[in-house]
Amino acid sequence: MTPPRPLPPPPGWAELARTPTALFLDVDGTLLEFESHPELVRATEDLIVLLRSVSSALGGAVALISGRPLDDIDRVFDPWRPYAAGGHGTEVRGGIGTRIHHPDAELLQSVRHTLDVGLTDLPGAWMEDKGYGFALHYRSAPEHEAAVAALAYRTAETSRGMLEVQPGVFVQELRPAAFDKGLAVDELMAQPPFMGRRPVVVGDDRTDEFAFAAAQRHGGLSVLVGTRSDTVAEYRISDPGAVRGWLTEIPEEVLP
Repeated sequence: MTPPRPLPPPPGWAELARTPTALFLDVDGTLLEFESHPELVRATEDLIVLLRSVSSALGGAVALISGRPLDDIDRVFDPWRPYAAGGHGTEVRGGIGTRIHHPDAELLQSVRHTLDVGLTDLPGAWMEDKGYGFALHYRSAPEHEAAVAALAYRTAETSRGMLEVQPGVFVQELRPAAFDKGLAVDELMAQPPFMGRRPVVVGDDRTDEFAFAAAQRHGGLSVLVGTRSDTVAEYRISDPGAVRGWLTEIPEEVLP
């Protein structure tokens, strides 16, 4: 296994607070640990209290950026309703309201059927329907990695350019090709309360690379969670627990 590319830890918030900052956080694998099934993921009350305090300290300029749809983000963080980009940017809730993309429902139904059929011979692998795309999970059946990837790429080729494959941690995502987390960061950075601030993006998987690049375009910072080496990120944090610990500095060091 290739050792992780050396990356320093991110600056502390006493330093970051010298510049007005906007914070963009991935959910799974970044703020919260992975579970055996995405529906089991739920933010604790303590984390929600912390995130509310972080948002207050940063003037409301905090957003979650996730492959989950907005309604599932809201389920995980209920009763908190943060600014957020769901479905890899197909839905964006920001300071000027909520923008929602409406996909080709007939084509999505055809893709859904193709994936259902393709997974019948891959026990332990299963499909998560995200409304705008699909995630093919094989965490409990890693021996099917090659077959799941082949199914994902084969299906994307039949989607008339609507979907593309994004590999992840024990998952192959078929995400909307016209959207990504970087474009979502761009969109939010053009709105209050993010406008004019330096973005800090924190994420763990390859879908977050788009957001890292966007942060850098806007003069901001990118922080990778975990040991992955193929990244444009400038800093590294070990795991979600360390991310949460880093965030606890914000209410203490940042004056709202």
